[in-house]
Parts: sequence; structure tokens; C-alpha cells
Amino acid sequence: VTHTYNGEMIPDLTYTVTGGGKTITGLDITTKYYVGAEEDGGTTSNLRAVGTYTIVYSYDGTTGNYASTSTQVTYTVTQKSLTLTLNNANVTYNKEAFSPDYTVEGLITGDNAEITYTVQKDGAAHEGDVINAGEYEFTFSAGNPNYKISEESAVQEVVIARYVLTAQALNTTVFFNSGDRTPEYYERQLNVRVLDADGTDITENLSITKDLIVSTSDTTSVTEVGERGGNYAVKVTIASLPGGYVASNYTLQPSIYDVFVY
Repeated sequence: VTHTYNGEMIPDLTYTVTGGGKTITGLDITTKYYVGAEEDGGTTSNLRAVGTYTIVYSYDGTTGNYASTSTQVTYTVTQKSLTLTLNNANVTYNKEAFSPDYTVEGLITGDNAEITYTVQKDGAAHEGDVINAGEYEFTFSAGNPNYKISEESAVQEVVIARYVLTAQALNTTVFFNSGDRTPEYYERQLNVRVLDADGTDITENLSITKDLIVSTSDTTSVTEVGERGGNYAVKVTIASLPGGYVASNYTLQPSIYDVFVY
């Protein structure tokens, strides 16, 4: 007899006693439950966990006109399958250790699945925190022996995307100076900031270039500002990352935005 774990005790089985080609009633039948070779100790089952149990039904011959006899039944409780849904399989690098956020379906009220997981990256076991950008394979399992994670949801991919590092404009308007129409003069007046993946301002740690260009759609460099200023754009480029940064965690993306010289 087999059933899937449901948090309830093994039910009392129904049986029929026969002999001489007929059904016999009124005999004192003793029922005992065993886990492996150990008797459970009671005449009614208090067993519910996953495992294989032996139920022994016996008649000692003291009632009725029948010889003593016994028979046994193997009763197996199998693991209940759980479905795990990973809610944050796609995230962006933020300099913090990744922690899987998941929901589990199929858990019986009052039970704890005791979810654990292992991680692989590039086909090899990954030890320690999952921080850097890349593709990871998480294999989930249930520490509670009454449960297992379904094959369809046990192995899930986590992608940590590169953080896009780009400059943000702090001002887009500069005053025209008829005495200096070189683009460098106006580029120096344009202020930007760059925020790291954790929100820290790292502008001062970066090598940043600014190039005054014709417009956001025409990236030709301006050689001289018009006699009365005008509308232009600027292309801001981050040349490189600070020392100690892992390049594969970042994408350096130039920013282009409108600038007004008047």
C-alpha cells in the first residue's frame, strides 16, 4: 500500500478474514506497526512521516475454532512534491550578495520545507556569495524529508546583468561668453555625476571626457560655438573604471543630452 505524504497519520486499513471458503467475523485481531525492525509500540498508528512501515495483523487462536495466524502488509509513504517559483531570477549587479526570493506551492500548513540550494557557474560549483554579474544555476532541495522539489522547478537559472555605468547631467544650460567660443570653455561648465551600482557617487574617481557636439542626432564635434551661442548637445564618456573594480560587472555607456548656450 502506498500513499503520498499528507501530514496525517497512516489510516487504519480495512481487511477481511476468510477461512474454509467463507468470511469469518468476531475474531480478536491484533494490529501492530513497525518501522523497520522496531515496533511502534501501539495498537493504533501514530506514524505519518515518509518511510516504509510494516503492519502485522495477528490472531492468537484463543477465540473461535481457528488456528493462530498472522499476515503483514508493507505500507509506504512517499515524498510530497513541491513547486518552487523563483521571483527574482533576473536582477542587475548591485555589489550585494544575491539572495533568492521564492515561493513554494504544495506545502502542508504547519510544515517547514527547509529549502536549501547549491550554486553552479560555468559548469563548476560556486562557493561563497553570489555577487558578480553572470549566469548561475541554482539547484533547490527540501531539507524536510517528507518533501521533494519537483524536477521541473528544482533547477533554475539566475542572471545577474551588468550594471550600466553612465553619467547624469547636473546642468544643461551654460552662459555664452563672446570672448571665448571654444568648445572646451563650455564643456568645463557642464557638470555631471556618476552613481555606482550601490548608489554611491564615484564621479571623482573616474576619468570623464565631455565632447560638445552638434546635436543628439549628429555627433560631429563642435569646433566653435556660434556668435550668439545656440542649442547643442554633449557626449559624456567614462574612460575607464577605478582600480579594484571588476570590469565584467559593468557596461560603460556614453550619455548624450541637449545643451543650451545663451
